Amino acid sequence: MGIEFNLKDLLEVFEKLKPYLTLLWIVDILMLILPIKIMDFLGLVAFRNTFRPWMGFFALAGFVEAIRSWHESKKDKSAIAEEKQNYQDSVIAKLSSLTREEVFIVQVCLFNMEQTIILKVIDPTTVSLCSKGIIEAAGGTGNADAYPYHIPDFVWKYLRQKKRLYLPENLENNHYFQEQIHAFEHRRRLRKYE
Repeated sequence: MGIEFNLKDLLEVFEKLKPYLTLLWIVDILMLILPIKIMDFLGLVAFRNTFRPWMGFFALAGFVEAIRSWHESKKDKSAIAEEKQNYQDSVIAKLSSLTREEVFIVQVCLFNMEQTIILKVIDPTTVSLCSKGIIEAAGGTGNADAYPYHIPDFVWKYLRQKKRLYLPENLENNHYFQEQIHAFEHRRRLRKYE
C-alpha cells in the first residue's frame, strides 16, 4: 500500500503552496547560478549536485508560472479596459437622445465652460441625466435645492469637441438664448441662497 497521488491532488498542493513558491523559486535559481566557492562555503555543493535536475525542472516550472500569471493579469486588465470603453461609448451614444431640458443643461455647462453645475436633486431632468451617466453627483456640500453635479471627463471632452452641435450659432447675437441662460443662472443663484 503506497501513497497514491493524482494530478488533481498535486495541483491542489501547488495552489496551497503558491505564496511560498516564489521564494522557493528564487532560492532555487540562486542555488543553480551561485559560484562553487559560495556553495562550498554554505555546504550546499553536494545538495546541488544531487538535486540539480530537479532544481532545473523547478526553476523552469517557476518561470513558466510567472509568465502565465503575467499573461493572465494582462488579459484581466485588457478586459477591464474594454468594459470601461464600452460603458463610455454607451454614455456618449445617449447624448443623441437627450430631451430639450437635458440639452439645455448641457448648453449651460458648455456656454459657461464649467464641468460642474448646481442643480436640484429631485428635478426630473437631473435624475434623467444621472441615470444616463451624463452627470454624476460631485459630492461635497449641498442641499436638495442646490447640489453640485459633475460631467465625467470623457463626456466633457466629447462635448467640448462637439460644442457646435449643442450651442446655437452666433452666440453674441442670439439674445433669446443668452436670456434663457441668464434666467436659469438667476434661478439657480436664488435656490442656492434660500
